[in-house]
Amino acid sequence: MSKDIKLKPCPFCGVEGTLHSDWKDGTDPEKDRYYWALCDNNSCGVSCFTDADNSYSKAEVIKLWNKRILSIRSGDESINI
Repeated sequence: MSKDIKLKPCPFCGVEGTLHSDWKDGTDPEKDRYYWALCDNNSCGVSCFTDADNSYSKAEVIKLWNKRILSIRSGDESINI
């Protein structure tokens, strides 16, 4: 993964997010690690969380955190793009 890929600010409060990681039970330092992103604003608390049983790679967590959905609302209908 490229080192220049960074987390975007939180989509709800605009505060920076931080990427965290921990170890699963295993011996491979890269495959046995799991990641999550967390908003640094304690009042917000938004996260892109995974755990050892349902984990994503570092690149996948960054991609999920950085994903933004544009929602267009017309009357009572909403369309996500």
